[in-house]
Amino acid sequence: MTGNAAPAVAGGAIGAGGAALLGGSKYAIGLAGLGGAALGYYLSTLDFDAGGIAQAGGQVYTQGDFATIEFPTDNIFDESTADFLPAAYPALQSTVEVLERFPNDNILVSGNTSGFGTGRWERTLSEKRAREVAAYLWAHGINTFKGGAEFDPSSPTRTLSYVGYGDYFPISNNIKSDSIRDNSRIQITAYPSKDQLGLCKNQKIFANIGE
Repeated sequence: MTGNAAPAVAGGAIGAGGAALLGGSKYAIGLAGLGGAALGYYLSTLDFDAGGIAQAGGQVYTQGDFATIEFPTDNIFDESTADFLPAAYPALQSTVEVLERFPNDNILVSGNTSGFGTGRWERTLSEKRAREVAAYLWAHGINTFKGGAEFDPSSPTRTLSYVGYGDYFPISNNIKSDSIRDNSRIQITAYPSKDQLGLCKNQKIFANIGE
């Protein structure tokens, strides 16, 4: 949730300056400066950027330089379709603003469904929904990524991809319908690239370690 010092300084200066112009006392000017600094700092935090996601019932999880965004599809898509609801756009724009904080990461958009339909239908629906979200991200700037070329000029730098998992990865096994609906969700993951893992440089890929 770390913010930026520059907006805090600017907010403090604006707050204190406004109070001074209104003829406030030193105490009032100081309070206005602190309030402006706090507001300026908050406006530059991840918490502020994630506001639209929270309004859609979603959450942002961060670990170091990586993040996962998750929100329920009921608040994003019309029922049983891949058509965005009006409420989706603030959540999607908020997602763009959060992902801009992770410019060196690959992005994976995955769709999951509730399990009420047939497996084939649900996988198709979840893929269409993931594709729509990925297309929005691409159209709004999550399409150029830094780094990569210095390791291997012939390889792509970063990727934005999508996948539909259907009901393969449930997060609720409660038999009540409201709980089963929790399984219907979109997950957006900012994860390390091969460059960040050192695979392009060292070419050390371990597979079947247990054999």
